[in-house]
Amino acid sequence: PTVNFNRVHGLILGGGAEATTLFAGGGRLYGGAFYGIASRSGNFQLGAEKRFFNRHQFTAGAQIHKLTDTNDFSLLSKDEDLLASFLLGNAFEDYFERKGYESWLKQQLTPSTAVKIRYADDKYSSLFIKNDWSLFNPSMLKRGNPRIDDGRIRSVTASFEFDSRNIKRFDTRNFYTYPVPAGETQNGWQGYFSMEYAGRGLEGDFDFTLYKFYITRYNRLSTRQTFDFRLTGALSDAFLPAQRLSYLGGIGTLRGYEFKQFMGDNMLL
Repeated sequence: PTVNFNRVHGLILGGGAEATTLFAGGGRLYGGAFYGIASRSGNFQLGAEKRFFNRHQFTAGAQIHKLTDTNDFSLLSKDEDLLASFLLGNAFEDYFERKGYESWLKQQLTPSTAVKIRYADDKYSSLFIKNDWSLFNPSMLKRGNPRIDDGRIRSVTASFEFDSRNIKRFDTRNFYTYPVPAGETQNGWQGYFSMEYAGRGLEGDFDFTLYKFYITRYNRLSTRQTFDFRLTGALSDAFLPAQRLSYLGGIGTLRGYEFKQFMGDNMLL
């Protein structure tokens, strides 16, 4: 069972399950269903993934879904965001609905590098605040959930991922596992380069090509000193729908500025 909370659904109840096998390289089946009490809206997810080969693993997967999604995974962990929202009423994640299906192929090149190609066909919809409550600030006016550009996005995304950190840490949302910073990491690289091609011959309501990259280097100089740096950016060849824009300002990006004070089709940090 799962209990969660955010400002677009209020209290969220549900659950999910995952079954894995090691037979013939391994694989998994997973699924879940969730219901928002304040929004009176439900989500679901059902997927399968098959792995081949033990060395240089190759993975094929697909899923169907109706999800409350966000682009703000890197700002806070899911537990930190839950506590900030439930206890203090601080909203650091913006949400939208994504309904459709996707499939992907992933090839592990080395223990620390992989390439992935993903096809997605999703209908995007805006979500609105349904619950303004928090435990310690129940009467405080909360930050709104911005509108997106509703419509259908059909896209193919190709990416190169790398993670050579000596100590790695991961988080999982919607059965998707992704790397997150680890304070105990002493050295290594982590990041990705990606290109998303949307619309045009694939049809859909939006046409764009979006290039993104994220590079982090960890350097432990001594037991009390570290020198880490991060470089991230995005470049588009067209005007992007709101759910693909880049944001800067506040926690996780530019401290000293208002939260998400700057936004645009292109970004460098």
